[in-house]
Amino acid sequence: MAGKSGKRSISDEERKEIREAFQILDEDGDGRLSLEDMKTLLQSQFMVFTDSQVTAVVKELDEDDSGFIEYKEFEKYVIENNLSKPTVEEFGAEMKEAFQLFDTDKNGYIDAHEFKSFMTTLGDKMTDEEVMDMMKDADTNGDGQIDYLEFCAHMTKSF
Repeated sequence: MAGKSGKRSISDEERKEIREAFQILDEDGDGRLSLEDMKTLLQSQFMVFTDSQVTAVVKELDEDDSGFIEYKEFEKYVIENNLSKPTVEEFGAEMKEAFQLFDTDKNGYIDAHEFKSFMTTLGDKMTDEEVMDMMKDADTNGDGQIDYLEFCAHMTKSF
């Protein structure tokens, strides 16, 4: 999203959303994010990171050198980098970039093969049935493929 923009104040609602995001990522509830938690976060942003890249991100955020990201470190990073609320332009650019990652043949549609192939690159081994269920959910016009508008609608309803 946005690059560093200095310190800014955030609302109680934004702080609550940051806390909720942290708690979702902290699957084991230990109050800190591990390398695996960070890998999940980074991959959920439709980016493919190697283990060494994830380790570098953790090292950058890990101010106390504990090997984990505690909530205060996470919150500080989110606030300093203005990541709590994307602008309309940032959101649109992210949606377009994410869609293009799925649409490997660049025909303007995501078919079941492209969807399964991309999910596999993220390490998510899906059955054909799971792929078809997800495709049906996103494919609102029933043509067997997901266009950009369907993709955006599906992605925003998840939030």
